[in-house]
Amino acid sequence: MDEARKSQDISDLKVFDIDEFSVEKHHVYVTLFYDIRKSGIIHVEDGNHSSMFMKFMQKNPFLDAKNIEHIIIYMCASYISGSREYFPESKTVFDHFRVIKMMNDALDKIRRREAMNNEILKHTRYDWFKNFSNLVKESDRILSVKSWNFRLHMHITSRLHCRDYGIQS
Repeated sequence: MDEARKSQDISDLKVFDIDEFSVEKHHVYVTLFYDIRKSGIIHVEDGNHSSMFMKFMQKNPFLDAKNIEHIIIYMCASYISGSREYFPESKTVFDHFRVIKMMNDALDKIRRREAMNNEILKHTRYDWFKNFSNLVKESDRILSVKSWNFRLHMHITSRLHCRDYGIQS
């Protein structure tokens, strides 16, 4: 990676994404830094802690932190603190996949709790994850539940707002 980095010019980098993956059991992680515009990996680091940002800066001496406009990150405390410490002028953007996943998990938790008392909610788990415009036969059932169940209605409204602002499920 160090040899490849020598020929790589990221001085014009404005936006990058950070993601992690597990390489072994027992929570051994590797973190990848991606250049969004060029669709390529620009840095790889062991672990998932905030000091990775310092190592990224040290291994890329021509990178000016003030030029970074946005950092797309997983909602992890170490990523949040690292991005704020080493790129204080950039905006942090949470990975849309994980935002939608969290919203879907919360929606399903509410649906399961409400289904104990409302028979119509049983067997509708995957209906709620669809975009309403894609519903066909389920739409009448879902929309009727949406109209009388306040908690589910509020959650669906939040999910639709995320979709309207470009966060797709």
